[in-house]
Amino acid sequence: MKRLLAFVFFVVSTMVLLSGCAATKRVTVSPSFWQHKDQAIGVALVEIPRGNLKNFGSSIGNLAQQLKEQDRMATATAALRHRLRRTYPRNFARIQDLFVEKLKAAGFKVIKIEEKINLGELPKGKLASSEYPPKDYRPVGRKAAVDRLIVLQLSGFEVSCLFMGTYPQGTQINVQVRGEMIDVKSNKLLWRTQFAEGSFRRAVVGKCTEPADFPSIISSIMEDINKGVIFLYENFFGEKPSRS
Repeated sequence: MKRLLAFVFFVVSTMVLLSGCAATKRVTVSPSFWQHKDQAIGVALVEIPRGNLKNFGSSIGNLAQQLKEQDRMATATAALRHRLRRTYPRNFARIQDLFVEKLKAAGFKVIKIEEKINLGELPKGKLASSEYPPKDYRPVGRKAAVDRLIVLQLSGFEVSCLFMGTYPQGTQINVQVRGEMIDVKSNKLLWRTQFAEGSFRRAVVGKCTEPADFPSIISSIMEDINKGVIFLYENFFGEKPSRS
């Protein structure tokens, strides 16, 4: 039974992580990029989302019974959901400074863009494909007067809770990061991480219904966000940050 539950938990949590997110093709930084030190580089962060929580139950009984079960699960995990919504992962924001410092050390003119990007306010990319992002980042780059724009994003962090009836059976954390660099003239991608590589998910010890376990669950999420920071840095620069 435990093996079956573990398998079901892995499947449903993976489906949640991938839902609404199309697979992205990796675009590596061209070696020629490092030779053009005359280009101005902007480094921006996308607005950091709030933490999320999702429950998964056994779905036994008729619709009315299932709805009652969902309500019970929502009530049982309400405290952790509230805690996640109030959690701000400041450790991710440091990725912007790490990029700025490294690019400046390499001889580039670098602009740290203080205003975070609101993806909902950006126009859709006209040529969304493996070579172009789904959003048009050019307005951001033009406002900052840069030639290249690096966009760093914590797409989401969440906790998945599995129940069997009213009993919690497992807890898994999911963290997703991504990075892109575009040419400000054309919006063409010059660097992009692959979706699966920027996904960090694992089962953790602790119950979604036990407040005493919340600090451990939150700490595990922060650890994986730090892994995401290191991943983005290493994917772009080809080495780990000196202060990780």
